[in-house]
Amino acid sequence: MKELKLQDILLLSKILSKDIAQLVILDPNSKNKNYNKKLVVFSLVSDLLNFLYRTPFGEYTLVNLSGKRIDQIQEKKNVLTILNFGGSYSSKDKIKMHYINNPNGTIRWVYPVQAKKPHFLNLYNGSGWRGTTIRSAFKTSWKLGSRNLLKDGQISVHTKVALPIGQFIKEPNDGHWSLFTGTVGENRKLVIEVNDGEQTTHFYKVPLTDKAKILVSNEYKQLSNLQNYEFEQTVFPKVSKLKGGIRLSNVKPSKSINAVQFGNHHLIALDEWYRKTVRRRSVVEMKQISQIRISLNRLRDMKKTCNNLSLTKIKKMTKQLEKMFKKVMFRREFATGLTHGDFTPWNLFLTDNKIHVYDWELANQRFPILFDVFHFIFQSGVLIQKIEFEAIKKQIEEVRNNSMTHKLCGDLNIDFEEHLQFYLLYNISYYLDLYSRQEQLHTQANWLIDCWEKALEDVLPTIEADGVSSGMDSQIRNEFPVVGMREDLVRG
Repeated sequence: MKELKLQDILLLSKILSKDIAQLVILDPNSKNKNYNKKLVVFSLVSDLLNFLYRTPFGEYTLVNLSGKRIDQIQEKKNVLTILNFGGSYSSKDKIKMHYINNPNGTIRWVYPVQAKKPHFLNLYNGSGWRGTTIRSAFKTSWKLGSRNLLKDGQISVHTKVALPIGQFIKEPNDGHWSLFTGTVGENRKLVIEVNDGEQTTHFYKVPLTDKAKILVSNEYKQLSNLQNYEFEQTVFPKVSKLKGGIRLSNVKPSKSINAVQFGNHHLIALDEWYRKTVRRRSVVEMKQISQIRISLNRLRDMKKTCNNLSLTKIKKMTKQLEKMFKKVMFRREFATGLTHGDFTPWNLFLTDNKIHVYDWELANQRFPILFDVFHFIFQSGVLIQKIEFEAIKKQIEEVRNNSMTHKLCGDLNIDFEEHLQFYLLYNISYYLDLYSRQEQLHTQANWLIDCWEKALEDVLPTIEADGVSSGMDSQIRNEFPVVGMREDLVRG
């Protein structure tokens, strides 16, 4: 069994054991690890048994990392649940599972050993050759009966009480589910996939942090609101609220097109979104302006970064963003409409006549129209296609010159260039601030920053040529104070 991360132990114990039960860990190698001092950890079975004997009225969840079953502990009345990592299974086990890790060793997917198909792949929509390779490897291993070769470990649950996960899965041991443990961080969510043995029917999304609760709540609000519209070009998940999270229908079609480049199918769908939800808003109404101010203020005052990002580069980009901000404020109003917020190849499926879009956590109707167009092109270009800014600029120009875009911009009085500038201003200021404060910066973040730097250099001459007055700065500060703003609320 590969070494488990403490964060995975804590997460799985939270969803597979009673909330009020105290967590106790049996780890023969605990002396070589830095466990939190608040945790009760034993390296010897004899010490654990003595502890249980001395505290007969306690309620405990035991995480067993010894790789061996300990039958005498199962009979202890004060041990409500035992999570056995590794070791053999028992007929008395409530759930028997396998798990697959992320490249960094943390657990990514968990699924029952009885699963007939790798349904957990419906929790993954990786695009490009890497995503195709991963899906093919798992599907092939299942067909050949060699799926155990790809697992990273196994878990069994022996329990005397109802499990928290039971509110989402009526029969946890029937094999008709899988789960994604979520991306580590302040927005972490657990996603549970439910199937009928052949097809995935729905998902449960369970927030694990306060910020994640805000995002999941927004997804419920936005998808509920979309039920009031009739869209012909888009399939949206049906949503319902429940204690601890939300339920989402599966929008994945039986067959889909793998399209990593923005095309007419995407534009036709977005055109319908925009025409049915368009509203002109003054910049005073747009909460994004306050978020931009927060980000720019932090970037302007920054003395050093928390990683290897160049402070000189950040300061240079901040000055360019401030010039762009003045230009945006000079505009005074924008045509806004339905915006997904993370419209990318990994959050949608494409068929011959529709797009099937999910993950609506960042959605709202207050962003300038075309925001999703630009986001798709930049994210896909940098992270999937791995192309330089010049190639991304070419894709943007193709959209600009599209007859459908011309008609949309004409009908709704949209300045394509100014809406592009707003996208760059909001997205770059927010994530440049975020990335500069992260101790661990992933490689893809550097790719994005390099691309954004070139994008700013490309649009800056246009902004300077417009000759926006530098005297606007004090006026902007007076109209948009940021004292007391909550970053996690203003973003949406």
